[in-house]
Amino acid sequence: MSEENVEIVRDAWRAFIEQGLDGSAGYYAEDCVIEALPEAPDRATRQGREGIRARYVQWAEAWADLT
Repeated sequence: MSEENVEIVRDAWRAFIEQGLDGSAGYYAEDCVIEALPEAPDRATRQGREGIRARYVQWAEAWADLT
């Protein structure tokens, strides 16, 4: 992975930490695809930024008590 790509990932992670999903959404391509791990109970494939948002909401609800 190039150093430029590493910096992009760091910037995206920083935006997520500071602003949540809204801050990092712009780092995802409009046509991105997210797939759950094969072991996950919901192995749905999600597409686009709205798919990322749906996966994040689902994850946050499942782990709401995680500290």
